[in-house]
Amino acid sequence: MHRDCRAFLTWATSVAAVIVIALPSQAFGQVLEAAPHQGHDWLIVPGERVGPVTATSTPDELLALLGEVQSEPTEIHRGEGFFSDGVIGYPSEPEKRFEAAWADPTEGFARQVYIRGRSSVWHTEEGITLGTTLKELEVLNGKPFRLLGFGWDYSGVIVSWEGGNLEHLAPVGMSLEHIFEGNPDPAYFQVSGDREFSSGHPAMQQLNPTVREIVVKFD
Repeated sequence: MHRDCRAFLTWATSVAAVIVIALPSQAFGQVLEAAPHQGHDWLIVPGERVGPVTATSTPDELLALLGEVQSEPTEIHRGEGFFSDGVIGYPSEPEKRFEAAWADPTEGFARQVYIRGRSSVWHTEEGITLGTTLKELEVLNGKPFRLLGFGWDYSGVIVSWEGGNLEHLAPVGMSLEHIFEGNPDPAYFQVSGDREFSSGHPAMQQLNPTVREIVVKFD
């Protein structure tokens, strides 16, 4: 080998070694850890997908995509004592967390994806996410909508957009809740129970509850 070539290879090897040594071990670990679950967005598309999760996603595919650290196979609570096999995505990161439940894990066909909590990176095209207020939803919808009363199994579930701009979100279930400290606001009891209310009800306007659960349905 020509002497100049040998000198160049020696120099290139040294530079590469310096680069690897200079990269903090913590950062290197973050790169490796992030690799399995890069490449998806945080968008909720009604009836189609939640980021990488679609109606035909299988548990194995989702576990492989997110990696062992960022996913956890478990039973998902679907309400009223019903559970389904599923996968929790980002279990240790509340704002990224989601729960995917399958009707039959051997056939794929994710039944529902649940996003729960006070805030989240998951959002619709309109920007609706956990923490969006009732009044903000009214503005986006262009008119009042209808929801169930608070304080029971279907507390604050939106039942109709009343033909407004958000009618296309029908495959996406949403429930609102008013979080209070200490004694409940008297207005809370005016809009509680197994009844429908308009979002324009004076008590609803006073409470201005926020989205606390988003359920994307594929079936």
